[in-house]
Amino acid sequence: IIYWNEGAEKIYGYTKEEAVGRRPLDFLAPQDETIKAREGKRFQALMAQVWKGEVVSNVEVKRQTKAGREITVSVTLSPLKDASGEIVGASRICKDITQMKRAEEKLLLSERLSSMGELIAGVAHEIRNPLSGIKINTQVLARNKDFPAMERQLLDSTLEGVEKIQKIVEDMLDYAKPRAAEYKKEAINSVVEKSLDVLNVQLKNANILTSFQQGDALPLVKIDRHQIQQVLINIMLNAIHAMDKGGALTIRTFLTDNGGVGIEMKDTGVGISAAHLKRIFDPFFTTKSRGTGLGLSISQKLLENHGALIDAASVEGKGSVFTIRFPAIGV
Repeated sequence: IIYWNEGAEKIYGYTKEEAVGRRPLDFLAPQDETIKAREGKRFQALMAQVWKGEVVSNVEVKRQTKAGREITVSVTLSPLKDASGEIVGASRICKDITQMKRAEEKLLLSERLSSMGELIAGVAHEIRNPLSGIKINTQVLARNKDFPAMERQLLDSTLEGVEKIQKIVEDMLDYAKPRAAEYKKEAINSVVEKSLDVLNVQLKNANILTSFQQGDALPLVKIDRHQIQQVLINIMLNAIHAMDKGGALTIRTFLTDNGGVGIEMKDTGVGISAAHLKRIFDPFFTTKSRGTGLGLSISQKLLENHGALIDAASVEGKGSVFTIRFPAIGV
């Protein structure tokens, strides 16, 4: 690099003194070695075109800022010539298009999920009706006290399986067509306490210590109490499953910077890998042998309907933190 302007400094975070004299890929390429190697080969191919006198326009590349943030950049490469017309290098025009790409991806995801929701609702309804019949028939058979122990065990197992399928179907319907919310002004500390009460026995049985740090004088939030309890209970259940050898669950409520209310739930469980963390809100994504992988997707959808945001952070082997932020009433 022989020239580094203010625009480049704004995009990447490096000053002119830090950038000039260095090879771009030495400090701008993502740190992942596989991506770095791929970007290196790609850059060589692009530069081969430039050395032939071609202009390479609007190529999307992955880069990493000084702060460690991965961004998507649109790059146009043009031959740089000396006074005699000889190509001596290349000039680059870079544009940070990260937000634009995220907006595109969100729109595409929204369209796909809308179609998926209609499909899920149809399939769930088709399954639910015959499943109800199977459950009723099994319950009728189970009333017979004369079955041998083995057959009784088979009936109980069948009934348990039917109930699990029913739970999956209900989750699918909740995801596809959640019920209409009834918004009321609520005290968030009360909603959290009620959610903890629901799981009190499970938390004790799992040898999990709980701590609830209540924010003082928090404003009311406009929410559907039952839907937000559903969200909190789902996240807490995930925390319980992540702490199968016991641990600690710490919950705190706080005032956000914009005058809203936040809830932070921190566990000391097994944590989530960086690769999986990017996908935890995707429908049907799960690393557990049980469940549908819809819990967090449904939770995110319910929160979005409330104008709320949910973030997750995790370190493998140390635990996870989920943070929910509700807007101030009237925002």
